[in-house]
Amino acid sequence: MGREIVDYLHQADFSVVVQIAFLGNFLLFFLSITFYAVVHYLYNSKQELVERHPILKADIGNAILNISLNAVIAIAGIYMLRIGWIKIVDLDWMVFPIKFLGVLFLVDFLMFILHWLVHKSFLYRYFHYRHHTFERTNALSLFVMHPLENVMFGVILVIVFTLISCDIFTVGFYLGFNLLWGILGHIGFNLFEFKNRWITNGLFHMNHHHDIHINFGFYTSIWDRLFKTHRES
Repeated sequence: MGREIVDYLHQADFSVVVQIAFLGNFLLFFLSITFYAVVHYLYNSKQELVERHPILKADIGNAILNISLNAVIAIAGIYMLRIGWIKIVDLDWMVFPIKFLGVLFLVDFLMFILHWLVHKSFLYRYFHYRHHTFERTNALSLFVMHPLENVMFGVILVIVFTLISCDIFTVGFYLGFNLLWGILGHIGFNLFEFKNRWITNGLFHMNHHHDIHINFGFYTSIWDRLFKTHRES
């Protein structure tokens, strides 16, 4: 089935690819908002969930713009697949976890470096500050950021998949994991009560929104611990 999907992406009319990219990204956007709303409805008895950042009209427009940019980045990735810059290989279940973890840790490191550099330069004031207007979360906070920042994150993903040739299932599994992790990181509390000093959670990123000098990591706290920017609370 994986090879059939890749062949379809190579052979389908490009207008169909554009439609799939936009419809897919807006569907995931709707599902993430629904997930946030359901979780907050079910857990609303907890005090920390009572207050949420208000949803503003400007935030709605910004989120829609960024979802559209995500679709454009997906289209660019498919185009790079068609011209051979991104290679999709056959699935090997023995290699699958290695490829997934390789993508995960490389993206985690590059995102940490980019996130840290943005905070330590003029880019914070002109670009990243938009995301930090959220001291508390709402259903849109994951998607509200400066469009250029969103493009930079997208470019990192494209670069990583250019460097690491993966099968289509590894790509899909990672992208799904990335979205879920982003949702959990912006949900405002720890949905799953687990304790692991190397893995980030909802409070890890919420602490970053409260103190912009700490917790720059995405999936892990490895780089924050290494560069002395980690804080539990």
